[in-house]
Amino acid sequence: MKLSILRFASPRWLLPPALTLLAISILRQETPSSPGSSHHSGELVLLFFAILSWAAVCWWVSIDESRFSRMYSRLKGLRLLVPVLLLIGALFVIDLMSSLAEDLGRALLEHFIGVLLVFVATGIPATLALSSRSPGDVLSKITLLVISFAIALTGCEIFFRLVLLQNQMPRTDADFAITVSSGWPRRISLEKGPGVIRILGLADSFGRAGDLENYHYILEHHLREQSPRFEIVNFSVGGYDLAEELTILKRFGRRYRPDIVLHGFFVGNDFWIPDGEPFAFGGIPLRRQTDLDSWRPRHFVLREWIEDFFVAGQSTFLTIGRRNQSAVSGVLSNDEFLRIERRRMAITRGGISYDDEIWTDVSRQLDQIRDEVNRMGAKYMMVIHPDQFQVETSLFNELCERYHANPADYDVGRPQRFLWQYCKSRQIPCVDLLPAFSQKGHHGGLYLLRGTHYNANGNTLAAMTLFQFLKESGIVTGEMAPQPNTTLPEAGPR
Repeated sequence: MKLSILRFASPRWLLPPALTLLAISILRQETPSSPGSSHHSGELVLLFFAILSWAAVCWWVSIDESRFSRMYSRLKGLRLLVPVLLLIGALFVIDLMSSLAEDLGRALLEHFIGVLLVFVATGIPATLALSSRSPGDVLSKITLLVISFAIALTGCEIFFRLVLLQNQMPRTDADFAITVSSGWPRRISLEKGPGVIRILGLADSFGRAGDLENYHYILEHHLREQSPRFEIVNFSVGGYDLAEELTILKRFGRRYRPDIVLHGFFVGNDFWIPDGEPFAFGGIPLRRQTDLDSWRPRHFVLREWIEDFFVAGQSTFLTIGRRNQSAVSGVLSNDEFLRIERRRMAITRGGISYDDEIWTDVSRQLDQIRDEVNRMGAKYMMVIHPDQFQVETSLFNELCERYHANPADYDVGRPQRFLWQYCKSRQIPCVDLLPAFSQKGHHGGLYLLRGTHYNANGNTLAAMTLFQFLKESGIVTGEMAPQPNTTLPEAGPR
């Protein structure tokens, strides 16, 4: 009799606290993405709430003995349940303990969070149905709830896309003022004064990060100390790719009559061509697809924004938490930062031929930007911005150790050599910042703490390296003022 009571009571009171503790452990742990995995921290947050919801349902069932008795009696009829659970447990133990299951384990881990979410989402209605007096009625209500949720979610997605999202590709002067010129330290007239040398800065977020401490404005300050005729017009927009930089240059660049276009190429992401148009909401950049496939729930923009919002919220929490410690604020969590850097590191992996599509596409887009600059009567100049893992050996080693990568499979200087060869073959002035950054920032100090952009020291070093190049080229001293259809002196890696 005691054994029967114990066998009945154990699952009744063990499952709810077990699920609760599991949810708490997910909330407290920092779980790195597995090799090959593509899930984000937002999915872990969603998993936490899903398991917590299941735990709440199990507590609700366990508190009432009649509800639990109905579920328990119905589960006894499922004679295959125990063998299936034993098989799942055995596979888990084999995967955890044996290297023979490494390949299978890697494939399962790539979709582990998604599979677990499906399992938990299935467990909630199953628990409710099995414990109710009328399982069919519960299932019909759950079905109605799911359909209503799907309709509501689709409506939220439509409203989010059509009303809340802001297009980051300006088409009018008003759009340009909001997206671009609103970040300038002063108003710049379209009319260029006599003798003024106007430099147009073109880049992604690297050309804007730091606000007034960005390298564009530091460079302008040092140039104007030499002569007040220098002026920098910053066209950089966060989240842009090469095609979008070309578009904004075509639409608005000519009216500012630049003499030089200083094009910043960031090795970390400018080699990759993202899908969709750039949008933003609440300061969080997004990519909105235009095809029919974008309306699949897994491709909802609102879902992506929520994931990035959790990352941003976590970053804000980390920043506030460090303000009282007199330390440089970390922008991202350690896991999120390493995940981003690992993805960027892929461009340095060996085995990618310079004839590969990824290189040829970049060359084609750079040619289009250069040709547009030439049509404007300006001089095209490239600035190669290194990623942090290329500068700091400790970060590169940490990435290799964390994601079980072989350092010998990566050539961190390869992207710079490709771009340098590209510029040399087309007689384009090129400044590679990697040598200067590696020399002064080998042990850190040039990038934001887990922020993926330069800090004040990094922006200053970038500006001074560019200033030195312009000085050696004769532009700063006035020995070689830029003229239409002439070529600036060639510069190599420093």
